[in-house]
Amino acid sequence: MPSPTQHFKDLGAPLRNPRWSWGAEGESGSIILRAWRDEIEPINGRDHIRLTNNAVYNASPHPGWRERLRHIQQLREGAVGYVVVCTAQKRTKSNRRLKSFDHEHLYRVIRVVDLSGDQWAELGEAVPIEQYTANE
Repeated sequence: MPSPTQHFKDLGAPLRNPRWSWGAEGESGSIILRAWRDEIEPINGRDHIRLTNNAVYNASPHPGWRERLRHIQQLREGAVGYVVVCTAQKRTKSNRRLKSFDHEHLYRVIRVVDLSGDQWAELGEAVPIEQYTANE
């Protein structure tokens, strides 16, 4: 399995900063975000994944947070988006450690919705990495 940094490079969307970036912009203009498996919720029969945690990060100076808000705005303005689903090893309110991530699929963002004070992505079907890289 590649490292997360290498995975994003392989997708043509290198992380701006491997230490704090939560997503990246692809060469084609697509947005690829990392998000957590345990924050997938079925809403109205469709899976959604939380993109923001405003209770923890709102007004945060964290550069990853500012970058995430910019990426969400780009999605709202029509950029094509995908999610790399990650699994946490250790979870606290504002800090998680990556245990693993799905390096075989991306999940298409259908739209961004506001729910309970946070932004969530409605997820489409899983796209095999080979199919994504062939189309980008």
